[in-house]
Amino acid sequence: MTALQIFVLAVVQGAAELLPVSSSAHVILAEKLTGLDPTAPDMTFVLVMLHLGTMFAVIVYFWRSWKETYFASRSACHANGLQVALATAVTGVVGLVLLQLIKLVVGGNGPGFEIEQLFGNTRLIATALDGAGLLIIVA
Repeated sequence: MTALQIFVLAVVQGAAELLPVSSSAHVILAEKLTGLDPTAPDMTFVLVMLHLGTMFAVIVYFWRSWKETYFASRSACHANGLQVALATAVTGVVGLVLLQLIKLVVGGNGPGFEIEQLFGNTRLIATALDGAGLLIIVA
């Protein structure tokens, strides 16, 4: 992978992250368009690192307002920490259930099936983006 390809993927990730669209799906489509294999483990690592970089950029950008809002007092910090912990736990449970459901329905519960294999299916990604877009419009 070249530095130019990483730069293009980073721009796609950064542009799509704060919009109500799937930045992951857009990065995966950009990977395919640049001739990369989104199902490869190293591309999954790049996708995670792009998200990590975006997370740090958002933390730096919003730090002052977050500090004033979420860390203004010990009680505010405690309450927000509990909410983050609860949201993380619920998201983890929902994610694990969905992972098992996808493995069962799509992968036939085969021992060699990895969720990253779905990253190579452009039609599935396009359908998921369409579905997410419809949900956003309805909401």
